[in-house]
Amino acid sequence: MKLIDLARRHAKSFGGITQAVWVVAELAETSYERVVAGSQDASRDVVARAAELAKRYQQGEPLQYLLGHWAFRELDLVTDVRALIPRPETEVLVDIALELVGDGAGAVAADLGTGTGAIGISLAGSGRFSLVYMTDVSAEALSLASQNLQRNIRLVKGVVFLSRGSWFAALPDSAKGSLDLVASNPPYIPSAAIAGLDERVLYEPRSALDGGPSGMNCLFQILSGAADYLRRGGSVVLEMGEDQGEVLAEVASSFGYEQVAVRCDQAGRLRFFTARWMG
Repeated sequence: MKLIDLARRHAKSFGGITQAVWVVAELAETSYERVVAGSQDASRDVVARAAELAKRYQQGEPLQYLLGHWAFRELDLVTDVRALIPRPETEVLVDIALELVGDGAGAVAADLGTGTGAIGISLAGSGRFSLVYMTDVSAEALSLASQNLQRNIRLVKGVVFLSRGSWFAALPDSAKGSLDLVASNPPYIPSAAIAGLDERVLYEPRSALDGGPSGMNCLFQILSGAADYLRRGGSVVLEMGEDQGEVLAEVASSFGYEQVAVRCDQAGRLRFFTARWMG
């Protein structure tokens, strides 16, 4: 059997031929283009593994967990149930973070609730930061972030410091007043809405999804704590639910933040909150 025929066999199971070709290419350790070309044979092992993954995908398991790794910007990240799956909109968050910091070098950043490490490692690879803190309250997530840091270490410039704890409690006292940037994709889904999420999302850690009754508990905690850690002129950028920007803007202004803004993702949805600390 040719690889392309194997992909066609499982196209429905994987939600379409494009995704099926991609999975088969991963399993055969070849390119998407070579599968489509139709000349390469599928080994027995690849046939068996494709059938297993198709079954698990049909049972609701996310593709990112099935394959065990996922691309995020220039990174190749290990993905498993220890942390939230990196998503394309979070790549936009990194773009916004770099825009806020500017083109200089030597800045200091904190990626709070780092999960896979996608945000923090991306920032560390930009060449704009001399130090990036990556924190998570979950020991399992922090272990995954450490694994991904080593996996992508060739891209990293400057120092990366990983520590466990809840938001700013994980940072050393020396970090107070020193950060140019606080970035986070925290839990922001209301607790009552969790059960209604797509079945694949429910495979991900609930602690990375549940933002409390309003969905905004963690967002408020980060905004409140960032004031002590940002230097004058430093910025905060947060991923959020598309209906949370107005409340966040009001709270940030009451805390004393300036240049408060809500920004869109690739689909035009209001998904990112930014503000600058001038206190």
